[in-house]
Amino acid sequence: GMYGMLGENGAGKTTLMRILATLSEPTTGMVEINGIDIKEYDIEQVRDRISIVSQKTFFLHDTIYNNLTNGNVNFEEGLIHKVLKQVEMYDDVNKLPRKMDTIIGDDGMTLSGGQRQRLAIARALLKESDVFIFDEPTSALDLKTERVIAKTIENIRNKIVIIVSHSNVFGNIVDNIYEVKKNDIIIKEGREYGD
Repeated sequence: GMYGMLGENGAGKTTLMRILATLSEPTTGMVEINGIDIKEYDIEQVRDRISIVSQKTFFLHDTIYNNLTNGNVNFEEGLIHKVLKQVEMYDDVNKLPRKMDTIIGDDGMTLSGGQRQRLAIARALLKESDVFIFDEPTSALDLKTERVIAKTIENIRNKIVIIVSHSNVFGNIVDNIYEVKKNDIIIKEGREYGD
């Protein structure tokens, strides 16, 4: 399912995200996976099944290939091509002089914001996670690029996808919208983003 999450700054979205990503523990209540308390699981194994894509992408001064695979040599090139096509980056990468062997600067500074964001999503997809958390993935992008990112995220199938964003572009791809208010979460009816 696809879930949207809205909320004012300071309402607790970030805390909730950190709890969902197993980076923080809740002060009250508990997190369950398939009805079992998360504390019963090996936390590293749980983290391996979760991918987070935030507005601040992180890339090493290295090749696109190494950034996508995190140095894991077991990926088939066909799978990488498939994922690049899924995020609409295949043509962009193939136009580069050295294609996947092109070195991108620190934090991918040689790429546009939209390209960096799509590569970050491609990297998350290659990790074969069960849960994808997108934290304001389009906050620094123009509307046209936002729509491409939204379409990219919409194409993620059979996973749990949580999108924290104020952007209207996600309104028609999520199944439910949760609004986080101080000490409360409201499930908004339908898919209306904003007020």
